[in-house]
Amino acid sequence: MRLSSPWFFLLLNAAIFQLGWWSLILFANQALVFALLLLCAQLLLVNPGYRSALMAENAQDEKSQLAEQRVKRSGYSMKTFNAVLIPAVIGIALDAMLHLGGVFEFDSPSRLLPLWLCCLWGHFAATLGVSLAWLGDLPRWQQALFGAVGGAGSYLAAFKLEAVAWPLGQSATFSLLILIWSLLLPLLSYCNLRLEWGANRPTKGFL
Repeated sequence: MRLSSPWFFLLLNAAIFQLGWWSLILFANQALVFALLLLCAQLLLVNPGYRSALMAENAQDEKSQLAEQRVKRSGYSMKTFNAVLIPAVIGIALDAMLHLGGVFEFDSPSRLLPLWLCCLWGHFAATLGVSLAWLGDLPRWQQALFGAVGGAGSYLAAFKLEAVAWPLGQSATFSLLILIWSLLLPLLSYCNLRLEWGANRPTKGFL
């Protein structure tokens, strides 16, 4: 596997997310600096590298002037940054409302969302256009299914690892999260896709 291949950046993106998730869930704010460094690597190296590799791979099959212009615009850009920032802000705002509403409780007495969870949202948003880019090719109902299983399941794992408490009880909270994530994941996937590529999404390289 070449280092310039989209697959390299895709696998690296997924590995960094897993490392960030486990460190933040297990160690919370104690792992914040480490997780922030990982997130910077995603934003400055991995995500732009994937974009460049994807555009270069598509340009090999296109000889038009438009293709050349797209490659020149590949790599880091405000589009890449906004495609991560906006979904992260949406997720942080939603979790903040759930926290204020008494659905979530954390060790800190503050009513503000913990910094480690905000960082975790950044890590998740950074996967939407890379290791989770394949979601954009699925019908909405399948995206909703993955959200209900994967999204809510991730919160259940965090609950089991005692990173968060559910005052309303496990059954009620998990059912609520299934409903929320069946709607949230399709929305976040759509936002990332539109912000990153607009109407010029590559036809080659997405899983």
